[in-house]
Order: sequence, then structure tokens, then C-alpha cells
Amino acid sequence: ATVVSGHWLARKLDGFGLSRPVAVPFGIDKEQFSPHRASSSVKAEILESCGVGPDAKLLVTISRFHPEKRLGTLFEAFGRASAKEEMALVVFGGGPLDRWVQKRAKKVPGVRLAGYTKNRDELAAILSSADAMLHGSAAETYGLVVAEAICSGLPIIVPDVGGAADLAGPGHAETYTPGDVQGCEAAILRMLARPRAELQAACAEVAGTGIGTMDDHFRQLFELYVSIVEESRA
Repeated sequence: ATVVSGHWLARKLDGFGLSRPVAVPFGIDKEQFSPHRASSSVKAEILESCGVGPDAKLLVTISRFHPEKRLGTLFEAFGRASAKEEMALVVFGGGPLDRWVQKRAKKVPGVRLAGYTKNRDELAAILSSADAMLHGSAAETYGLVVAEAICSGLPIIVPDVGGAADLAGPGHAETYTPGDVQGCEAAILRMLARPRAELQAACAEVAGTGIGTMDDHFRQLFELYVSIVEESRA
């Protein structure tokens, strides 16, 4: 078997003729990333730091600053959407495109670059307090930060290809074609127009049945190993 972490990647490798690709999805810390960490004061503080009003919507992006993450698409789409409805975007991360990202972000009102954070409790509180996660990459194998967002009760706006797309569903997500600025803008506005309570309920359902923990991941992995050994002995 060829073990991969995402079902989309297993399908892709199967299309290439690779023998028996098997998806064993990663897991996350579902106790840490939970809707119970939501805080109105946390949200208010971030909105103020972004230079917007207290009633603005808050989007969150967590990303390595790399071309495959398509941050340029996110900034441009956010800029267009924020001209129609007041919102803020806080971006966590860093990487080889640091200077380019800093330059682009300065041109878009409402965007704050928060850098890296090693405080996972802080990040969990922000995810559960925001209105949506905005994501640009179509290349990750699973989408750990997207899974953490969903388990935090945060709906997602993601490309319709890749690991993030595997975690998307109509109840808690809006999707767009990777790199499509207008499509991303429309997805942002559609998401922010949807009832918050319904989105959170859908996130809770997916978190309970569609996303596992790391214990679940290793249990599935070892079960696969056992099945392979048993087949080889048959």
C-alpha cells in the first residue's frame, strides 16, 4: 500500500496508476480546538488592531508565506469584499515571501499580519471567536489548520481542490476555483451572509463524525499494517 493523508490525494495517485493508495487522515487535538474557547473580548481586540469597527466581520488565515498558498489571491479578494461590507483579516504565519506579503498587506485596509505564534491556546481562542477562515492553498495533503478551524466552530472558505476541499461541505463551507479572485470574493460574501448558528451546528457535526484525533490516525494506520501482514500470510 501507499499511505497518504488525504482522500483526494489517494484518488489522484490511483489515477496515475499507483498500486493501492490508501488514505489515513491525520488528526488534531479536538479538546484544544473547540467552540467553547470563543471570546467576544478576543474578537474585539483583533478588530480594533485591524483598524475596523466593533461590528465588522473577522476572517482568519493561517499560512506559510509561499507561492503555493496564493496569499495574493486572498488579499485581492478580501480587498474587494471589504469594500462592500466591513471586515478584517488577521494572518498568522511567515516564510520565504515575508517581504512580498508585508508589501501587499499594507495596500489592503483591514489586514493585519500577526506573524508566528507558539501559543496554541491563543490561536484556538481566535479561531473560535472569528467569523470564517479564509484559505488559499490547493496543494496540502490534508489541511490541519482547516480541520482545527472546523473543530473550533469556524466555517471555512477554501479552494475546491486539495486537502482543504476534502474537509469542505455545503453546511459549513464555501468553495472557489484556486487562484480565482472574483470567485474567492463571492465565496467570502456568501459565507458572511449565512446564519452563524447554522454554520456552527454544521461545523460541530463534521467535527464529531468527519475529523479524528491523532489517536484515531494511529489506530487506523496500525489496523492497515495488520491487514497488510495478514494478506501477505494468506
